Amino acid sequence: MNEMPGTGAQAMGMALLPWWVRALWVCVLMIAALVHGRHVRACIGFDRWWHGSHVVMAAGMAVMYAADPMHQNVLDHVLVVLFSMETLGLLIATLFVGSRSRTAGVRFSATTLEAAAMVYMAGLMLSRSAVSPVVTWLVAGVLAAWTVWLLGAVRRRPWSRLFDVPGRHGADVRFALGVTTASMVYMLVAMVA
Repeated sequence: MNEMPGTGAQAMGMALLPWWVRALWVCVLMIAALVHGRHVRACIGFDRWWHGSHVVMAAGMAVMYAADPMHQNVLDHVLVVLFSMETLGLLIATLFVGSRSRTAGVRFSATTLEAAAMVYMAGLMLSRSAVSPVVTWLVAGVLAAWTVWLLGAVRRRPWSRLFDVPGRHGADVRFALGVTTASMVYMLVAMVA
């Protein structure tokens, strides 16, 4: 017997995304995009591009939450293309920057993986049945660990400098990064819950 629309797994996922939760995420993500946008204006060189890529990710997540995230076929296609292009650009930048600075290369590598997760998420919205939920939980788990790290909940070690954000940025950038990755985790969980 076929399930009625809005029942089963889809209804459970949507229960995690009521309008007020989506509105809250949009507001917080726009703040994250503004934080990075401010740094785009203040930075030069690759730091500017690094922050710019995070503006794209935060704004993209805000758009996903603002639209009904489980029912936007055209938007999801556009986001797959956008985030694929961003991931490719970041991969090229990672290879270039990594050859000049190991620390910057690690930061760009982490950002490239975040952008790849955005491609995965937008693609998953097109066809959730194409991928095992185990893979989605794995991606969400990695992003959750990264979020905990970004928000400073893990005690710093000497090798942790490899993962520090570029330049002399402080808690505002770490918060913006943590919020963006947390929003990715929440949406992935909503997709498989």
